[in-house]
Amino acid sequence: MPESVIDSPSVPIAVRDFGGPGQPLLLLHGAGGNLAQMSTLAEHLSPTHRVVTVDLRGHGRSGDGPWRWDDVLADLAAVTDHLSLTPPAVVGVSLGGMLATLWAQRHPECPGAVSFDGNPPLNRLDQVAGLDPEQAGIELAKLRAVFDGMAAMLAEPLTAEQVAAMLAGQRAMAQRYGGAADDG
Repeated sequence: MPESVIDSPSVPIAVRDFGGPGQPLLLLHGAGGNLAQMSTLAEHLSPTHRVVTVDLRGHGRSGDGPWRWDDVLADLAAVTDHLSLTPPAVVGVSLGGMLATLWAQRHPECPGAVSFDGNPPLNRLDQVAGLDPEQAGIELAKLRAVFDGMAAMLAEPLTAEQVAAMLAGQRAMAQRYGGAADDG
């Protein structure tokens, strides 16, 4: 599987091209993941599709830069242009699923987008039909507080110990899914 680094407008993006004869598929991992996590799925799809996995910016071997949706979508456009993946279907997990949805919205030529577990949390009373509105409001406020707390925690810089643990986890995940230990 050839792996390379593509120059996007602002950061280098690592990609692994699994090849394949058919419709191009771009596979996107979730937050904190890397392209190696998509290897098993890519191997199953490559007999019938041209499959490419990507390290999103700030992940794996890709460069780091500001995280803005437009910038990440520009990274993906650079990958599809460089590899002539026109038009790719996009499959993503969690964060990658949200990106797949945004890609399809901005690229009407996209033949399909699949989002695995990329749905936003409930946040409006009309999304919890059948519950007592007052109780539903209380429960939604609790849910918002949990997600606000998670967002605040994620905004804090990582300690050296957390970085080391994250890298060890990514290396173990890469090996589990057929990558080299340094794919993390």
